[in-house]
Amino acid sequence: MLAAEGVTGLSAQVLDHRGVEQLSGVAVVSDVLRVSPRDDAITLRLQRDGRAFFQGNRFLLEPLVQHVAALVPDGPIVDLYAGVGLFGLSRAAAGSGGRSRSSKRSDQRPRSSGERGAVRGRARVERSSVEDFVARLSPGGDATFIVDPPRTGISKEALGEIIRARPKRLVYVFMRRRDACPRLPHAVDAAYSLDGVTGFDLFPNTAHVETVCTFHRP
Repeated sequence: MLAAEGVTGLSAQVLDHRGVEQLSGVAVVSDVLRVSPRDDAITLRLQRDGRAFFQGNRFLLEPLVQHVAALVPDGPIVDLYAGVGLFGLSRAAAGSGGRSRSSKRSDQRPRSSGERGAVRGRARVERSSVEDFVARLSPGGDATFIVDPPRTGISKEALGEIIRARPKRLVYVFMRRRDACPRLPHAVDAAYSLDGVTGFDLFPNTAHVETVCTFHRP
């Protein structure tokens, strides 16, 4: 039986068997985030499988979400590489219409509870690669794109399609290392202006810094 304080579930995978065996409790992890630092009533509960990829530093997760949400004005939102819908659903809970997109066909399903009424009807999830999804969009408009790619970064094809779609505003979240840099010059050269850069030390005592860059199309 599960007895460790703070542990809600225990699962294991045997090397010569497929699947995961649930030993005790539940395999769901929940996070309750205050989307706005000025209004404690605006919250979002995210639930995910314990094996799903997620931000490792839960202490700075809320400040990161609040910062990104504050950068996104009211209006259409496209959340690319959405995963569990961290940024798109948070902005939708704050009252902005949005569309949350996941680029993976996996079990990491975007789910929210606790504030379902605040999100229902404001977000729609589509499972597709970022390249295929953005290629179907009509260029122009007042949409804000939130882009949070995996560690491998955004592909040339995906960035090319994003530039072609010409969103009004681009919020780019990425892990910056001293020896690596995403293709930001391409975005700047494509008639976008850089508004600001903010770093979050989600990985202390390492060379990795979670970085948020904002661009706008004049």
